[in-house]
Amino acid sequence: RKGCCYKSDGYLAGMSTPDAADTDPTSNDDAADGGLARRLTAGGPPDISNKWHADWVHLLDQSLRKSSGTALLPAPNAGPAHCSSIAFSDDLVLVSHDATDDPVFNYASKAALDLFEMDWDAFTSTPSRLSAEPGERDARAELLRRVTDDGYVDDYEGVRVSSTGRRFMVRDAYVWNVYDGDAYVGQAALFRRSNCEML
Repeated sequence: RKGCCYKSDGYLAGMSTPDAADTDPTSNDDAADGGLARRLTAGGPPDISNKWHADWVHLLDQSLRKSSGTALLPAPNAGPAHCSSIAFSDDLVLVSHDATDDPVFNYASKAALDLFEMDWDAFTSTPSRLSAEPGERDARAELLRRVTDDGYVDDYEGVRVSSTGRRFMVRDAYVWNVYDGDAYVGQAALFRRSNCEML
């Protein structure tokens, strides 16, 4: 639909979106220290030695399918090669953060690292709130509230800032909650770098 996601398929028919009342992020013990989000993206940037963090990318895909009807991967059982295509894309920006009280990024595609002008270690040590300038953080907080309430948004537009202070406008971004079963484990965002406007 926006050129960054696959159309959903019959796989969605058998899936249900977790009810917000049953998925209180504050009650998830695994979220307290970033738990699952950190474990599934351990081992440095995506590469063959960590199977391009395929288990985490599959959770991102499954959660996006369940909440929005669109998909990150071409099929629910897509192999690590598809995850490597996302990881090394020059245009597809995929980021996620954990479910801690002050969420910290735990994943970034190459396009995301280039756009935010950071390496993997720096990016995955950065609280996601710092991706927005102080004047934009209220709007970011409102976005995250919408995502928490609705499960996802597919029309996000907002200003972000790189590590060197370069400002850019993100357009047509998907932002969604990430679940492992019924357990809330983080949030993710997906957009095209080519849709961004440098400010």
